[in-house]
Amino acid sequence: MAYDGDLIAYGNGDSNVTVHNWRIGADRLVRPYIADADRVLSTANGCLLVADLAARLAAAPAAGSCARTEVALIGYNAPIRRDCTVQLRVRCVAAPRVSRGTLHVTLAKSAGRSTNVRFSIPAGGRATLAPRLTAAAYAATRRDETDLGVSLLVHGVIVDPGGRHNRFRGGVSGRVR
Repeated sequence: MAYDGDLIAYGNGDSNVTVHNWRIGADRLVRPYIADADRVLSTANGCLLVADLAARLAAAPAAGSCARTEVALIGYNAPIRRDCTVQLRVRCVAAPRVSRGTLHVTLAKSAGRSTNVRFSIPAGGRATLAPRLTAAAYAATRRDETDLGVSLLVHGVIVDPGGRHNRFRGGVSGRVR
């Protein structure tokens, strides 16, 4: 097992067996990787990434055909306030300088959504975003809420400096406050 501050890599000791080598990134996603004495290969967001083991730790992938920015939701709970806003905590996992994009929330069980919210988060930074549910969506959250809350889906698009779009989705449990 190896740890470099934002990444934990572990495997069975045989770097030629892909299915037994995994890495856990700062975004808590587990992804497979292959390593040899000089390089590590892994996939993220549909792209193959290759890193030289002797290279410095990078905040974002090098320029190329893959999107260079990525955000992740922080936690699994999102308070829903009386003003119909959903409080989402988001962090920039990787970016050359800043992660820019938009996101919105939909209800998992009912038809309903929020407004789009634009964001700009510095590389490595965090932000709380507050998309506003429509009146009908807010009423549905109050009607559908259980002891565990109501399931919300977060949809977003990030645009990197090269104009490439990276779509993301995540789920949170909303609780009306």
